[in-house]
Amino acid sequence: MFSKFSVFSLLFLIILLFYYNGKLWYKDIKNIKINIIWNNNESLESINKNIQFILDKFSLNFVENIDRNKIKNTLLKNVEIKEDILSEVDFPYTSVFSFVYSQENLNSLENIISKLKSLPAVRGVVYSELKVSWLKNWNVLVGVVLTPLLFFVLVMIFMLVFWSVRLLLFSKEKEIEILYLVGASDFYILKPLLRLSVFILFLSGSLALGFLNLAYVYLKDVFNSFGLELFFLPSNYILFYFGLNLLLALTSSYFAHFSLRKLFT
Repeated sequence: MFSKFSVFSLLFLIILLFYYNGKLWYKDIKNIKINIIWNNNESLESINKNIQFILDKFSLNFVENIDRNKIKNTLLKNVEIKEDILSEVDFPYTSVFSFVYSQENLNSLENIISKLKSLPAVRGVVYSELKVSWLKNWNVLVGVVLTPLLFFVLVMIFMLVFWSVRLLLFSKEKEIEILYLVGASDFYILKPLLRLSVFILFLSGSLALGFLNLAYVYLKDVFNSFGLELFFLPSNYILFYFGLNLLLALTSSYFAHFSLRKLFT
């Protein structure tokens, strides 16, 4: 039974971890960078004219120009390659723009990208399609996947405590009947059950948090490979988690006790 508590607690923490990081990613990716790669034969004057045209025509903000030497030097720093080979490559001039996300203009981004690609001076347009997909689907993910999963896990934890307390009450039926006969109050009988359920949920929750902390090291590397930084749960989320465990322990024990009260009196 204790292992079941730990599994559901760990599942709850994992969902909470993804929810927390999803909020951070959603906030962080509101500025979508768009890299416009110019044709090799375009002069700097022509590129500047096109940049001004883009700023006048589209709802984009100019960030920077990346010249051929900067691209070459970046490659030399990050890739093991001989410089004489790079000297034979004609790197394109690149301009970086940013698109500020809002709920109203996200759908217009694909139209902007399409028009940018059609410009004669443009060789290609590169942007993060993963970010755009995340922005479009975040609300759906929370509403359809994460929230129902969290609710399901909470219900399962509640039911595990509820039935565990009921089984314990059944096993102590004679003792509880005697306690009621001698005038014991409901709270007197309920108090040890509350302590037990709180202890079990606290212990299983702590164990699940320890497992998550170990798994976080591995998960962090996995998400980094996709260009996403994974953060561990902050202290207020952890306090919320244990506070919720306390509430579940108290309420489930209370309902379990009073569902059998008539049996003992």
